[in-house]
Amino acid sequence: AYKGESGKPDAPSYDSHQQKLDSINDAYKVKKKDADESFDKDCTEAENEFREKSKEYIAAYIKNVNTTLETFQSAHP
Repeated sequence: AYKGESGKPDAPSYDSHQQKLDSINDAYKVKKKDADESFDKDCTEAENEFREKSKEYIAAYIKNVNTTLETFQSAHP
């Protein structure tokens, strides 16, 4: 290690450490924001897909019930 005039190794200044910490923190905030937005988007897409599938399922179920009912009624006039 380089020795300064005092004969002791030069330590990086507090400010340079703080700047590194700040830049790490800023990068973390950006990544976290991106991840949160991506997660929200994925949840919304999954929710919409679930709604569509539910509508299809319910429509098919109602159709089956109606068909069964019609078949039963025509067999038992």
